[in-house]
Amino acid sequence: MNVKESDMDERLKVVEKSTNELQDSAQFLSREYDSMTSRISDNKNVLSDHNKDIRMLSKENEELKTSLEEIRDLHKQLKDQLIDTKRREMRDNLIFHNIEEKRQRDKYGKVFEDTEAVLNEFIESRLELENIKFERVHRMPTNYDPKRTDPRPIVAKFSYFKDREAVRRSGYKLKGTLFGINEQFPEEIEETRRQLYPIASHFRKQKKRVVLVRDRLFVDGKEVRAGDVVLPRRPPYGGRAGEGARGVPDRRTSDRRQPSAHGHMSGGNVTESTYM
Repeated sequence: MNVKESDMDERLKVVEKSTNELQDSAQFLSREYDSMTSRISDNKNVLSDHNKDIRMLSKENEELKTSLEEIRDLHKQLKDQLIDTKRREMRDNLIFHNIEEKRQRDKYGKVFEDTEAVLNEFIESRLELENIKFERVHRMPTNYDPKRTDPRPIVAKFSYFKDREAVRRSGYKLKGTLFGINEQFPEEIEETRRQLYPIASHFRKQKKRVVLVRDRLFVDGKEVRAGDVVLPRRPPYGGRAGEGARGVPDRRTSDRRQPSAHGHMSGGNVTESTYM
């Protein structure tokens, strides 16, 4: 009997020990659950804060995009205004090409050129116009380069717009010569015009009515932009006037035709354009 009781006591102790261990495990799991629940709650709060931050940053980003667009629009407006101001300042200007430089010495031995007198003589003899008044006349660039073989272009600002137009419209008299006259434009406008010159030439050869107004080209009354036309590719070798074998320009006819900054070399023809 005593042996059975002793055995049962041992078993009871084992059961109690197992029960206690289970209780400890349950308490541990409960604590872990509570801890995990707390961390999840904290993470939810952090995630909520992050979402708020993201929404705030997204709003700020949209505001920055709007501000950037406004700044870009303002920059474009200011740039357009600056170009227009420069264009208006050049409204009374013409550029003359390939007029021989006539340098002389004054009584002190200083070399100079009376460029206005040279231009007036050219206008009277070649364009048959008299009494043209200028505000200023100068070569471009202003500094003389003895290594340069061709005459520097002459930039003339006319006192009266009607005189400027009379000279420009008389440019047809220079056809077949190496002389050229063209209007002066800001570089931004001239860059666009350089893209339009080949297109204008292409349509003129087709006997179309071509008018180039500042940086806009009109063909038979419809505006044509640089990207609207794909020109035929030129042959790799000769066949064009003024070129020798293998498409190399003939120096006898082309070495003096030099384009000018802010102006297109017309080779004896006046560019079809008018200031508006």
